[in-house]
Amino acid sequence: MAAKTKKLTTAVEAFFADLRRIRQSGAATDERSTYAPLANLLNAIGATLKPKVYCLVEPADQGAGHPDLYLYTEKQIQKGQPRKGQTPERGVVEVKAPDEDTKAQPVRDQVSRYWQRYRLVLVTNLLEFELVGQGPAGEEVTLETFRLADSEAELDHALEKPRAFANRVGAGLSEYLCRGLSHKAALTEPKDLAWLLASYARDGLARVEQAGDAPALKDVRSALEEALGVSFEGERGDHFFHSTLVQTLFYGVFSAWVLWTRSKPPGNERFRWRDAVWHLRAPVLQALFHQLSNPARLQPLGLVEVLDWTADALNRVDRLAFFERFNEGEAVPYFYEPFLEAFDPELRKQLGVWYTPREVVQYMVARVDRALKDDLGIADGLAAENVYILDPCCGTGAYLAEVLRRIAANLQGRGLGALAGSMVKKAAVERVFGFEIMPAPFVVAHLQVGLTMQDLDAALAGDGSDRVGVYLTNALTGWEPTDKEKQVVAFPELKEERDKANKVKRERPILVILGNPPYNGFAGVAMEEERELSTAYRTTKKVRRPQGHGLNDLYVRFFRMAERRIAEKTGQGVVCFISNYSWLDGLSFTGMRERYLEAFDAVRIDCLNGDKYKTGKVAPDGSPDPSIFSTENDPVGIQVGTAIATLVRKASHGAASSVEFRHLWGQSKREELAATAETAPESLYENNNPVLPLGLPFLPTAVSEKWFDWPTLPELFPASFPGVKTSRDSFLVDIDQHRLEARIADYFNEQLSHEEIGRRYPSAMKTTARFDTAKVREGLLARSRMDTKAPDMSEVGAAKRPADSEGPEAAGAARPADADESDGGGEPGAEAAGPTGIPGIESGIVRFAYRPFDNRWLYWERDTQLLDRNRSDYKPHVFKGNLWLVAQQKPRRGWSRPQVISAIGCLDLMDRGATCFPCWLNDDGMRAVDGVPNRRANLSAAAENYIEATGVTVEDLFHHVLAVLHDPAYREANAGALCMEWPRIPLPGWPAPDRADIASASSAAEALAQSAARGRKVARLLDPEKPVPGVTQGTLRPELAAVAVPATTDGSNMKADDYKVSAGWGRFGSNNTVMPGPGKVIKRDYTPAERTALADALDALGDSTYDIHLNGRAFWRNVTTAVWNYKLGGYQVLKKWLSYREQSILNRPLTPDEARYFTNTARRIAALLLAVRRRGE
Repeated sequence: MAAKTKKLTTAVEAFFADLRRIRQSGAATDERSTYAPLANLLNAIGATLKPKVYCLVEPADQGAGHPDLYLYTEKQIQKGQPRKGQTPERGVVEVKAPDEDTKAQPVRDQVSRYWQRYRLVLVTNLLEFELVGQGPAGEEVTLETFRLADSEAELDHALEKPRAFANRVGAGLSEYLCRGLSHKAALTEPKDLAWLLASYARDGLARVEQAGDAPALKDVRSALEEALGVSFEGERGDHFFHSTLVQTLFYGVFSAWVLWTRSKPPGNERFRWRDAVWHLRAPVLQALFHQLSNPARLQPLGLVEVLDWTADALNRVDRLAFFERFNEGEAVPYFYEPFLEAFDPELRKQLGVWYTPREVVQYMVARVDRALKDDLGIADGLAAENVYILDPCCGTGAYLAEVLRRIAANLQGRGLGALAGSMVKKAAVERVFGFEIMPAPFVVAHLQVGLTMQDLDAALAGDGSDRVGVYLTNALTGWEPTDKEKQVVAFPELKEERDKANKVKRERPILVILGNPPYNGFAGVAMEEERELSTAYRTTKKVRRPQGHGLNDLYVRFFRMAERRIAEKTGQGVVCFISNYSWLDGLSFTGMRERYLEAFDAVRIDCLNGDKYKTGKVAPDGSPDPSIFSTENDPVGIQVGTAIATLVRKASHGAASSVEFRHLWGQSKREELAATAETAPESLYENNNPVLPLGLPFLPTAVSEKWFDWPTLPELFPASFPGVKTSRDSFLVDIDQHRLEARIADYFNEQLSHEEIGRRYPSAMKTTARFDTAKVREGLLARSRMDTKAPDMSEVGAAKRPADSEGPEAAGAARPADADESDGGGEPGAEAAGPTGIPGIESGIVRFAYRPFDNRWLYWERDTQLLDRNRSDYKPHVFKGNLWLVAQQKPRRGWSRPQVISAIGCLDLMDRGATCFPCWLNDDGMRAVDGVPNRRANLSAAAENYIEATGVTVEDLFHHVLAVLHDPAYREANAGALCMEWPRIPLPGWPAPDRADIASASSAAEALAQSAARGRKVARLLDPEKPVPGVTQGTLRPELAAVAVPATTDGSNMKADDYKVSAGWGRFGSNNTVMPGPGKVIKRDYTPAERTALADALDALGDSTYDIHLNGRAFWRNVTTAVWNYKLGGYQVLKKWLSYREQSILNRPLTPDEARYFTNTARRIAALLLAVRRRGE
């Protein structure tokens, strides 16, 4: 939806730009010159519709004169011999000059003639658009209008800045024209009506927000805040309130129309939105809609006109065809999600509003019903009259409707015959409850439950005496009395609603709580009672204390509310939620898991996976693993993985000894849920015993028996540093040193104003709450002035470039000292930068390990917050000869092997935060070690004792750690534990071999030495600054020489344009973040020559290969599957590197050295894969 809006706004901008050029030319006609740009706009709009609509300019007379444009549908465009005289299905367009009054009688007479012939006319003088169509009695009426400007002068002024004008009115104009071009289309599909209502609702929301803090809304606002215990604060709070108001109005109208239609036989009677209140059953619904639709409130907001349009649209619906589709079981909730997606996609994303698939709802209700029967011994399950059921976040009522259907099904087996309907109705009114805090889905829930009751032949009384138990309330508050309830609520119906909901919370013995808790909160401030819900999970008994902020997630509060109600109040029952699955093994949720094992007799988990971050939405077998929430309209679904938890508490309670667990993967998860809904738990799940020292993870966790005997990485190397975070990469980081130097020279040039720096480098002067750009720059300039050695700023960073050279090598960049002069093995441009010449800065421009195998240049600033997190305690330890291992405690994605760097490291070397462990520490005052002054080993006391006992060095230990962490067997055996905590390192004889036992110490030293030798090979391959003989320089190993060979499609050498990366590897996203693209990847079998070269390496490098294209002509041949898919730090290394080198991002072609660097990196990766395979050789 957002992409369509952006595309149409761009079309509107092009229309405005054309109008500006035409009007400023001085040679245009007032009317005819605008036909072409208007036709282009209408064709762009029409291309988004189904069927598409096309515009024909200056058509032939069909008997009523010459309208300026005809609007045909795609099916009217004939192949072969065209059919002459076709009436344009979507009407005609009449264009007038801006100075011509479209209300003048001559124009109205002309429009009437066209209307008599074509029945729909779009009239415009560019200041205003008017859609003329047919009224209820067949008369000519104005259907909708849209105004761009009040005068010609105002229009010309706005056209001076087409983009700004389009950003302001483009969405509204394109929406209006979409409605106009589809006005004559039959309305039969629920999704089409949802879009149309959302379009009118967006128009209404724009009017409400334009009205600002309207006095007409204050009473309603304060009443909702008081009744629901929230506060609509700030800009986001205002938007949420306005959006809620408009949604409630439109869904009230829609729900009333559905109920009105159900009660009326087909005929010519028209629906009136002003009578909607008569069709809404719950008193609070009637009161809320009455307050919102009060003319005194609607008229100042300009909503009467929009609601009139909405009623006209509903009266155009083909009711018979529409309700054939709408009556399908999931149609009502399915209608709400596309409405909200079209109406306010950002709010939908914030609130986590996702349509719960019907199979999920049915499965969860079935599991609850079975748990009641099997675990609690309640033979009738949900149909038992003592079973009180609550969905505390009922949304549009999907779970409530399914519960009622399940109750009806259970009753059928009791031989009740015609009595079953009355018992289902009794359940709906007395013991099936739903809570919802958002008024719009609350309206839909009442509609959903009402329609379900009709389908079950247990219709609610038409006089409103049957009130189902769906309440507008905050489910997380009100369970205990508070003094705040004594406050007077503005509307009596809201107070009555709150009191009834509180009675359910405090007096009904709730036995079942189920549903889909929201993942996110809204822009309100919750009451203290709600915020304290997760406090119980912050303390632990035996398990490790929670780490991180996961307990702040809103769904956790719903879990705690449900656990407290069932385990502590009722004393028995079932909780069944589908939620974010982070709590199953996250370090924030250790107390939560410990409590559930104590509070419940059975903990059953259906892990639905589908996670973007941990698994990339890929199943273990490599097949796609979409979110369970993926739909045809939204194939992505949600990004985080999900799980269904069924928690059972028996009256004769005993703590759960294990977790009953199963994984569901792939694209058939819904079908698998449906097929196993009635399966006995013992046949469905495997028992998993959570490991206490790891935090009681509910996920099955691979861990070695000796895992907890081994030291963690910080227990060996106690000093570590988070990577540097700039928050201004586009200004402070660059692939090319000379470009970075030029930017920094500008920044320190007092002749350039803050405004000019902001124009040239927006990110450098973007003020935030923590970064006052002017204050920071003025402070740095003042420091510069204080240095008497300040150079001429025109010379700052003036690394001279030969006139005929390009790229980082030419930007004053020397090769590493140990690089081979003929072959070159390090990354282009790699060297330790000297002083920048900027006063007061020591080596300000430094080498920067930015991403895996992607070193760049960083301007490191010791003072101020120009660098968001400069890690001043980190930089002194970055010196020549030091070794750094980059690791992570709790990865967001799967665990990643560590990296080795020699430059200062970026926080994003690993997704979600890298930690850098040095081998050595810079320590003034310490004695020299190995001739290098001021350094000491970064070792704990226990580690020092160990290396002294074994006779190995700190570097031996460092490289042993690296070898272990790159060992596939180690990773496989400890896969679960590695995702839960710091890696633990197996060490022979730890904590220290018996010094008296010479054989033991010698054996440990020998094992460490062998492992360290492997680790040194891995370290050299991982560090892009260091060349590797046989891999990146000298005579290459045959199996590596065949990998990633630069090539062209015609076999000739690469020319200048061949170095442009233009295959779509990267693009700029929001905030100028570089986003990866699909690029051009050709998968193929090996050639005979390649297969011969790789014969002994195929098991490690993959059974097929790719050609990776820079562009249409140049490519790297034979990048094997394992090499191409190789990941470090959560990134696909080669693809990530390419995404930053796309021509549109890098703004230049690659240099030959950079093209060779890609080749060398691919060969390093191949050598790594072979090295760990050959670890035993």
